[in-house]
Amino acid sequence: MAIRRFSTAEPGVKSNKMWDQDTAQGAIVPIQTIRLDNANTTTFQFTSIPQTFTDLMLVFNARNTSTSVTVSQMIPQYNNNGASDYSYTILRSNGSSPTSARSTGMPFTYGGSTPSGTALSGAFGSGVIYILNYTNTTGFKTQIGRSSADYNGAGEIDMSVSLWRQTSAISTISIGQSYGTAYVAGSTATLYGIKAGV
Repeated sequence: MAIRRFSTAEPGVKSNKMWDQDTAQGAIVPIQTIRLDNANTTTFQFTSIPQTFTDLMLVFNARNTSTSVTVSQMIPQYNNNGASDYSYTILRSNGSSPTSARSTGMPFTYGGSTPSGTALSGAFGSGVIYILNYTNTTGFKTQIGRSSADYNGAGEIDMSVSLWRQTSAISTISIGQSYGTAYVAGSTATLYGIKAGV
């Protein structure tokens, strides 16, 4: 597993540049990129997440190793919490048949779809997850996601909204795969921090 960390400016520090991407209002600042070099890795793990941003954005490009299904789901957990405190609603379409689904009382939330071992060779799924107001310690945490996956001449796109019924600030994000399977080598995920726009 290759991990790349980015340096960030301290909050409130003035820059001698005309525009400083790390301190500007509304800036999207890269925190960490993980590239999985081992095909047996089951989880993206982001730890010690800085508490200096307003929201988080996670961008992924991934594929699953399962040979029993064509598509798999990314299943995030916050703070390594596997209690049944998550709920989510998904709207998805394969281009002809839109469907929706809702789950409550789950030990994980929904992060998006990825192609699996039976999908078109070399096809990776892409998506973005927004985690809002993640440092708040008085309210539950909300997540918004979008993803797309191509497999065997077909595909799937989806949108999702999620709720984590805990008031703890989020400092760790773990993203596993459904069916207890692993990511293929070359799968990547990058975590960004978003600063307040005002």
